[in-house]
Amino acid sequence: MKKADSVRGCKYYVLAAIQSQDSLNFLASPIPSDAKEFRKIEEKIVKKWLDIIVLKAVVSQPMSGYSLLQYIHKKFGVKLSAGTVYSLLRSLEKKGLLQADNQKKRSYTLTEKGVRTLRLIGNMQKKIAASNKNIFELSSLTSSARESSASLSQRKKQLQIVQ
Repeated sequence: MKKADSVRGCKYYVLAAIQSQDSLNFLASPIPSDAKEFRKIEEKIVKKWLDIIVLKAVVSQPMSGYSLLQYIHKKFGVKLSAGTVYSLLRSLEKKGLLQADNQKKRSYTLTEKGVRTLRLIGNMQKKIAASNKNIFELSSLTSSARESSASLSQRKKQLQIVQ
């Protein structure tokens, strides 16, 4: 079974990943069947978006690595290793997106570059969402046209039978 087939076959639909000014929310509508497979997919999604999740989490208040681990588990139901989060924090700090205080329990805050990066990501997500909306509208229109065509063909056959 290919990866794409396993994703399609798990009967879970990730509806959207929305970034607003207040939060980053993954909206999912699970159809109870293969919870273990869904958890794997959910964990992959969180890991792929982890840098954005972390940047977004520290917007409102400074957070320590441990606080971020708790936040991610509470918000997304995914338990990550401390190593995953702490190595990401170091990476984001090296890139100049986060800064940490020099206390024993380091708290991380966004830098100006981090704020600009989040704005850029937010703008890109809006463009993607608008593009997806256009795709779904077009898909809906073509689907409606096919249904209308099929309905007309069926009606034509009915009329031919009556004649």
